[in-house]
Formats: sequence, structure tokens, C-alpha cells
Amino acid sequence: MKEGVNFDDQVLSALFFADDLVLISRSKRRGMERMLRARNRFCQGMDMKLAVEKTVILTKGPTGTSWKVSDNDPILEAGLVGKCLGIDIQVKGRNLIKGQEEKMVATAQKYANAIIGLSRNGLDRAVAAHTLWERCAIPAVLYCSETMIITKGALDKLDKIQHMVARYILQLPKPSARVAGSMDAGLMQMKDRVATRTGLFVWKIQNKKTDKILKAVFVSVMRSPQDPWASQVKALKAAVGVHQLDGSKRLLKSMLKDVAVGNIFQQKRELTSLSCMPQPRKWFKLQDHVNDSEEILTLNRVRAGDAGLGNRRPNKGGQFYSHCPYCLSLGKAVKLSEYHVLLECQSVWYERTQFKVPKIPVNSPGSKNALRKTFQPNCNIQVATASRLSCD
Repeated sequence: MKEGVNFDDQVLSALFFADDLVLISRSKRRGMERMLRARNRFCQGMDMKLAVEKTVILTKGPTGTSWKVSDNDPILEAGLVGKCLGIDIQVKGRNLIKGQEEKMVATAQKYANAIIGLSRNGLDRAVAAHTLWERCAIPAVLYCSETMIITKGALDKLDKIQHMVARYILQLPKPSARVAGSMDAGLMQMKDRVATRTGLFVWKIQNKKTDKILKAVFVSVMRSPQDPWASQVKALKAAVGVHQLDGSKRLLKSMLKDVAVGNIFQQKRELTSLSCMPQPRKWFKLQDHVNDSEEILTLNRVRAGDAGLGNRRPNKGGQFYSHCPYCLSLGKAVKLSEYHVLLECQSVWYERTQFKVPKIPVNSPGSKNALRKTFQPNCNIQVATASRLSCD
């Protein structure tokens, strides 16, 4: 049937998925009536019936337009919004993206609350919460996101909800930096998740033996200079540093991952509290040392630069310190931080000596290697000094 829309000599007239059907016609009246009659003949031959209450006709014409399917079926009226595979679609009127974004945020919040509630007892909450979030929540929240234009505000809301899950996994306080969650909890930021899904979706269209019609539609969209999704794909190509998202799928995944890692490092450089936090052994994986023990709680908070010393907010005793109180008592004004306590401060001299951690000033040559070794998960000094992190 030639009543559909042409894409590079490919005619798209119908989309089929299980028991769902989308008919596409160039002409509002004659073409749609021909397609409805063809559908009616098929249903009669197969002893099937159209679910009229679930049928919507979208058109650019007046909303009062109606179609008669058959003598036995009621008349169909044109509508403004339809739904296909769970996604609202339209051909005119208001922007539906905002409504879809609100659904995404609500879904993420629902899953986050459920995951935190389900994993409080029984299994290790770090592993359980991470698995449920990655395997159940993310596929539901980002459903169809590779074909959407999601606003920065919506992505920020999703990141806040994801950070709530990351804080729960790592047992971090509420004001802790999101970067810590991305590094130790292994939760990729939402912007990079969407970019990865979009990049792999485009790669699949270009490299797999995809339907010719789908490829023709993709080529037509990419040729449009004003199409926002095409602009998003071009920006993704520029970020990855390629002209086409083709070649090896494994290589593309690695390049997209490098972009995501670069974004985290850029944010990390802006946070002085995380300036010496070592990078994960495996990016975007739950780190091996993370569990729900008290020792790992201390370790995670030290690594995240938020151990409750009183330098970022009042500590458990209600005191706030901008400088190390122990060093001040010795007549030295040194800014208080987790790194100062572990590597410089004389208050933990015994522990440093016992575990053979050298006393190296943070800004001196060789300090980066010392910090990297000190803040690894197998360093016992972090657990041994848990009760003395208040520096008094």
C-alpha cells in the first residue's frame, strides 16, 4: 500500500508490535479510509475485532474530523494525543516531553524508595541496592530515552535521586558530593547514561542489518539541520571525537565510557575535598571493598572527604573547625581535612608509625603516591583511626 510516508524511496505505512498497530497515511481522508478498510477486511478474515476504545487518530487537520471504520463499529474521532508502547505521541499541539520527564522522575523516585526500603534487612544492602537500581530501576526510568531530548533540569533531578541511592549504598551523609557516588558506588551519571544509550542505538542502526525503512527514516532525520535529536547525535559524535558512530561496538563503548569518566574528573577537580580521592579500580562497577559494615562506613566517608571532622559542617559534638584543633594547640594553623589527619597530623602519629605510613606533606613531591596508597581499601590505618578522626 502506497499511502504511507516516503523516506528515500522507502514507504512507511504501518508499524507492528505484538498486538499494537500504527497506521500512517499522507492524506487525512482518502488514505486513512483506505487503510482502515484494509484493516477491517483483515480483522474479519481472522475473526478479530478492533479495540475502538483504545484507538486514536492523530491528524494536523481539525479535531472534529471523524472516520467510520465499518457499519458495526462506532465512529472514530480525531484526537490530540495517542500512546504507543507506553510513550505519548502527537502530531501537533503542546510539547509532550515535559510530561514524559515528569513520569521518568516519578518512576525513579518510586524505585529509589522501594529499593532503600527492601534492602534494609537481610542481604548486604550495598550489593542488593546497587543490583536492584541497575537491573530494575534504570531500564524502567530510561525507557526510550535514546530517542528523546531530555532537558538538563530533568537529568539533574534524576541525578539527585540516583545520588540518594548512592549515599545509601556507601552510607554517606546527605550533603556528600555526587562524584563520590559515581566513583565508589559505580553509578554513571544520567547524562552519560543517556548519551551511551543514544550512541549504541545509532551504532545499531548504522551497522546492523536493520530494517531498510528504519535506516531511511534515520538518514532523513539526520539530514534535517533543525531536528533537535539530530543535533544531539552530532554533539555526541563531537564529544567522542568521531565523524560516524561506526566500527567496533566494543571500541565505541570504550570511547563513550572515557567521555563519562572525563566528565567525572572535571567535576572532581572543582571539589577540593575530593582532590586526592583515588580513582576506582573498575569504573562504573560497585567497588569490591563496599559493604554495609561499620569499618567500610568510615572508609567510604574518608574517601569521600566527608568523615564528620567538623570542617564541612558541625561534627557530632556540635563543633566546627576550619583548622586542625590539635595543630592549633601546637601553634600551627593547618586546614582540617581527612588527608591532613591521615598523613600529617601528629595526633595519629602512633597509627602512622604502626602501619608504616610516611609523614609526607600533602603538597610535597611524592605525596600523590602516598595518598593513593593510604586511601586504598586495604589500608588498615583508615579503620584503626576511626575513633580519632575528630583530631582531638
